[in-house]
Amino acid sequence: MLNLVERELRRLWIDDGGQGLTEYALILGLIVLAAVGGVTLLGQSVLNLFEYVADKEIFNATLPVSKF
Repeated sequence: MLNLVERELRRLWIDDGGQGLTEYALILGLIVLAAVGGVTLLGQSVLNLFEYVADKEIFNATLPVSKF
């Protein structure tokens, strides 16, 4: 019985079949955290920039109508 447990523990220690998938999942999680953090930090600044550009008079001016 002890031999069976020892053999299974060695097999689990050596087997790295799911290692690649786990690494990709961790990398994906870090990318998601970075994206959410970036949007959270820069979101208000980008919104303010768009509002500033939208409030400029050149964009609110109407084009002259031709008299043809």
